[in-house]
This record gives sequence, C-alpha cells and structure tokens, in this order.
Amino acid sequence: MGRDEAVVVADGRSAKAYAREHIPGAANLPHSEISAESTASLDRSKHYVCYCDGYATEGVDAQVGAEITCGC
Repeated sequence: MGRDEAVVVADGRSAKAYAREHIPGAANLPHSEISAESTASLDRSKHYVCYCDGYATEGVDAQVGAEITCGC
C-alpha cells in the first residue's frame, strides 16, 4: 500500500460501543453485520482497516475477502 492510497478506518464494534467512543473519522461497520451483501456498496478502490474490541471477530476476512483487513 502506497502513501497516496485511500484508507478508511472502520470500527468493527457494535453501534452502541461506537456511539460511546471511537477514533475520529472512523466509520462504524459492526463485525456481526459484515457479509458480502452488507459490504457490496463499499468503494473497492479504498483499503478498509478495521479495529474492534477483539471479541467474536474470527472469520470476518473469510466472509468478505481482502477488501477488509480486520486486526482484532
């Protein structure tokens, strides 16, 4: 990934946790809702980097593919 490539920070926690606090500018993309259907409208020219609280996130990459990197 180059310096000029677009990156979107995604908060993989619940909407409730996101509302409590989140990284400024982060989009809320709850890991429990990530699927091929729910991510169909994402801009594939951008890289999505997901952060979360580390609970129940196994399989996120397998469901969606390389478009989302979840380091939980």
